[in-house]
Amino acid sequence: MNLDDERQIILAHPLIFRKLESRLPRGERFECAPGWKAIIADLATGLEQIARESSDEPIAVEQVKQKLGSLRVYLAGPTTEAAETLVDGARERSLRTCELCGAPGTLTGVRHRICVLCDQCALPSRKETLGQ
Repeated sequence: MNLDDERQIILAHPLIFRKLESRLPRGERFECAPGWKAIIADLATGLEQIARESSDEPIAVEQVKQKLGSLRVYLAGPTTEAAETLVDGARERSLRTCELCGAPGTLTGVRHRICVLCDQCALPSRKETLGQ
């Protein structure tokens, strides 16, 4: 994901992203393509609200990544049913959203990798964007 977009989401939701660290060479913390930016931002808004309303140690996001074609978000701390429902909803939404551009997409395989792409991004020239 674009580092500026990532920083914007993280700065807008400081409580839940306080434990999220980079595991990638360029310093990215979200291990997915830019098409899921809106999904991550919407999820972060919901999780931040839950964290702010918590009387216990608030939940924190430990990892955001693409795995087997869907968005995976791993939480730390005591989670609630509401938080788990938001995470599950984001994962389901990612299965219908092109991970490159955000348009409606379908689950597909690209060179031994499972991903969600729209028709335009599934063209051979765009598949190279996935680093394959």
